[in-house]
Amino acid sequence: MTNLCINPTEPRQLPLVTAFRHHLHATGYVRAADVNQRIATDTSGYAIDRLRQKLADGIQAALPGSPYAGVITALAIGEQRAISNAQWDVFALTGTTHLVAISGSHITLIARLLFFLARWGWARAGSWTLRFPAPKAAAVIALAGAVYYAALAGFSVPVQRALIMVMVVMIGILWQRNRQLSHTLAVALLLVLLYDPLAVMEAGFWLSFGTMAMILFAMSNRLAISKLTTGGGLWWQWGRLHWLITIGLAPVMLMMFQQVSLISPLANFIAVPWMNVLSVPFTLLGTLSILVVPPLGNFFLSLAEYSVAVLW
Repeated sequence: MTNLCINPTEPRQLPLVTAFRHHLHATGYVRAADVNQRIATDTSGYAIDRLRQKLADGIQAALPGSPYAGVITALAIGEQRAISNAQWDVFALTGTTHLVAISGSHITLIARLLFFLARWGWARAGSWTLRFPAPKAAAVIALAGAVYYAALAGFSVPVQRALIMVMVVMIGILWQRNRQLSHTLAVALLLVLLYDPLAVMEAGFWLSFGTMAMILFAMSNRLAISKLTTGGGLWWQWGRLHWLITIGLAPVMLMMFQQVSLISPLANFIAVPWMNVLSVPFTLLGTLSILVVPPLGNFFLSLAEYSVAVLW
């Protein structure tokens, strides 16, 4: 049975399709009354939920009154309720909604960072490297970190896809096997459907796997455009990728949302590297340190908030 929280003063009926998709057996609401009592106080079984709430409270405390605190919270733990409707409109019109959802880029960023740091540190651990090679130790640490961060994000479909792809890659390192990216994507698709067959009812499923398929198709040899023939370099290749993704996903966007952003390639051309290089790393550093060293966490979160404000 899945719990559902609804405004206690405004009971409402969930669409049956939504309830079915999220495995909800029933809905309800709490009436405001003097006789209301809490019937359960043991929260030991909700450690991840309590940690997510604690991090959300810490972010709000670190950024009091900031209009972008909701965006930072979404980048940190995937909680999007604090993002205003006006901000959602801007994200939708510019085709950048994916930037405020913990997705493949966040999970892979964590995995890559942990992998390289762990490999660097383990390689200097002396005799330990003889018992367990540094790449394999780094793969285990990176996978554990990715699983932990995915749990904080609530295991949404994009997170599931990214986590499974990271798992396949890291297991390949442990087994010393190389796999094509297309095979990794296919395995991720299969495992996500085995884990949750109803995932096909969510737009995020089609957009997540569709985006990855378009990236693999765009980066294949058949579409590679040489620098000599185009006169362009890395920036041209990066911009071309966003155009191809926009065109490739346009039918899905029109079918599911009845709209598609024509300026999405330009907006993502600017926003994606900005967020990945500045906003997301600062947010992650702030989130990791706010519970241990609050002043340091506040500093990184302030940098993250400033980077989002400049991008806005």
